[in-house]
Amino acid sequence: MTHPLACPICSHHATRKIAPWRLGYSIHECDGCGVLFSDPLPTAEQLHDFYQGFLHKKPSPEALESEIRKDVRALRELLGLEQGAGLRFLDHGGGTGVTFAAAKRLGFESYFNDVDQQSIDFVRAQHGLDEQHCIADLTKTQESFDVIVSDNVIEHVPDPIAVLRELVAVLRPGGFLVIKTPWAKASEQLFYPKTVAEYAMLTAEHGGWIAALQMPLRARVWCCDPPRHLYGFTSGSIIAAAKAAGVPEAWCSVSGYTNSLLGRSLTQAFFKPPVGVAGVAKRALVAPLIGPELAFKAAHFALRKLHALTPMGLALRVTRPKDHGSWARV
Repeated sequence: MTHPLACPICSHHATRKIAPWRLGYSIHECDGCGVLFSDPLPTAEQLHDFYQGFLHKKPSPEALESEIRKDVRALRELLGLEQGAGLRFLDHGGGTGVTFAAAKRLGFESYFNDVDQQSIDFVRAQHGLDEQHCIADLTKTQESFDVIVSDNVIEHVPDPIAVLRELVAVLRPGGFLVIKTPWAKASEQLFYPKTVAEYAMLTAEHGGWIAALQMPLRARVWCCDPPRHLYGFTSGSIIAAAKAAGVPEAWCSVSGYTNSLLGRSLTQAFFKPPVGVAGVAKRALVAPLIGPELAFKAAHFALRKLHALTPMGLALRVTRPKDHGSWARV
């Protein structure tokens, strides 16, 4: 007799396999906290090999500048701050350093963390990262921060609870941490057909067409994609992870965030300048579909405004009280 896996977030034993996946992984769901998780978890060596060369298509300076400007606006909204003068900011798992650079523009003393040396070298070259402001290992640093942003990182790591514990350990009393991650099984994803189709094809490849047809309504797996995304969090499971890390629930709040309404849409593609004869032909083929898609997106917009959809992403905000003393690293 086989026993169900214990949930790696809340330790609940009411878990079930909802989809086989590539490379021998499978996706499971916890009926306790609602998290999606990978079994098995990849080893550190497997993750290292998987992520090698992620910067092989380095963004152009123009693309970087556009992303930094967008991130400046997003940080103002996310943090509720117009300027960060006198505050220390950490971009956790920062990749290409866009958030690090945006925080610098807002006046923060900005620090950068990533375990990938390729990322560190890129941010040094593109954004002027120096040795003092580079945090290679959170477990060894003596620095502390007023604001920490971890944007779409926690779903990639084998032990999210340990990461949460380390982030709170370097958070100053009175400071706050924001962790952004995709919302597991988000119903808003149903309005992005291209993404749904891609995951349906993956589900069909590993679990058959019946599973693929059931996936959008019964077993949505688009937030968990091992060995890339090892977890898909719900609002309940991200709070459960914080509690497992020893963070008092009173310090925590969860909100949702959305992506561009026309992201990955035919309409968005249609209004890009066509390239060559093939581009013109593709635009002509797409043109009759623009009207129906815009009607579909109008319904999407209305449901979003009515808060009738689970949003695409969630943001956990942990605020450490000003009068809180030292944080023990367990």
